[in-house]
Amino acid sequence: MNETENLALPYILPSQAQKHVTHNEALRRLDGLVQLSVRSRVLAEAPQQPSKGERHIVAGPAAGAWAGREGQVAHFVDGAWIFHEPRGGWLAWVEDEAQLIICREGGWAPVAEGIAAAIDALQNIELLGVNASADAANRLAVSSPASLFSHSGDSHRLKINKNAPEDTASILFQTGFSGRAEFGLTGDDDWHVKVSPDGGSWHDVLVARKQDGAVELPSAGLALDKSLFLNLLPDSGRFSASSQANLTSSSAALPGYLNAFNGSALSFPAKFIHNNTTYGGAAGALDPVIDELIQKVYGPAGLRYGPEFWYMNVVAGEGTASPYSIGSDTFFRATIGNSNPRPARYTTGFLARCSSGKLALRPMNGAINRLTRDGLPVAMGTAGVIVEPSDGWVYFEMQLTRSPLAYEQSDMAINLTAGGEGQVALPRVVAGWVSIGLEGGAVLPCGKLFGE
Repeated sequence: MNETENLALPYILPSQAQKHVTHNEALRRLDGLVQLSVRSRVLAEAPQQPSKGERHIVAGPAAGAWAGREGQVAHFVDGAWIFHEPRGGWLAWVEDEAQLIICREGGWAPVAEGIAAAIDALQNIELLGVNASADAANRLAVSSPASLFSHSGDSHRLKINKNAPEDTASILFQTGFSGRAEFGLTGDDDWHVKVSPDGGSWHDVLVARKQDGAVELPSAGLALDKSLFLNLLPDSGRFSASSQANLTSSSAALPGYLNAFNGSALSFPAKFIHNNTTYGGAAGALDPVIDELIQKVYGPAGLRYGPEFWYMNVVAGEGTASPYSIGSDTFFRATIGNSNPRPARYTTGFLARCSSGKLALRPMNGAINRLTRDGLPVAMGTAGVIVEPSDGWVYFEMQLTRSPLAYEQSDMAINLTAGGEGQVALPRVVAGWVSIGLEGGAVLPCGKLFGE
């Protein structure tokens, strides 16, 4: 063997004359191949005036002094071109492309292509373990003191998706690989926080309902939209002249917390009847307006029995004070609250209906934190929310901050177009910013916290 296996460097043989010639040839090859950097790989013929030590990868079809040398490294040394046949794995920096290339079967190719191919190979891989062993249940496994997911530009969201409502999408906390706490969508689409003493039995600590954001504390036996809510209105919003301890009501009365405005006419045409004949009882048939209301509140169940309450009918008066416009419609205030005390933060809800003309509720940005119409948020800054006869009963709920004077008048203000007529039922005022909803029933229990 007269040369080395990889770079074909000539050996100095025993008793060889002019050993320096062989040694210098080996140095030339080393100079041409070690830390290989070539001018280009696009020339098929030698340049006219090459510099000493200039190197190229010969392009095809090669011609002239480079004929038949496609893909080889051409090295200009001592006024002549010498050529090196590349082997698989050789690397070269291409100066006019500013990229690293590699010799593979089939020729030279950018290293970046190989990196991209390696990255592409990571797509749709079945298992990935980082300092840990992944398995069929834990297809991504990471053993690390911490994990970081950072933004790329601005925000970052971690998404956990499940197939169906009855499935689970959650984050589970374990001790010794036994579950101790979990939060997420566990078994339905409500948000749950739960704990376990052994990983087998679980206790819901908190449940936030998807439809309205109401919060329940199951382990404490509390539902914050029901059990803890007391209606601060002294008549429980029943518009009843009878004692609130009575299930039935023989007559209606305008409560002290509400007044007519602009000469509007307020009346109480009908009530919900306990044990009504409309739904199988014996105490009398329901007025159609009341029937429509309880269908919205209760649905198909709970229509026969319950505390009796009245709805208030509102007919616009001749007065024109406090007008405002929504589009082409002009509205005038028809009801206003008395100057009753209010908590620092509180929630007001009521049902409204329009039988002629148009009815509107006007958001007041300085006082309202959140306004919903049938559970859907209404954007602050809107001119008002209109109810038309075709809408039927609509449930409004407002989260409010009282005025600096510690009382409010406008949280139950109804506005009507000239000659308009509407209905109001089941007002409720609850301390705090909460989601009351209608799930607690038509009549919330009365707290009797301020008088008439």
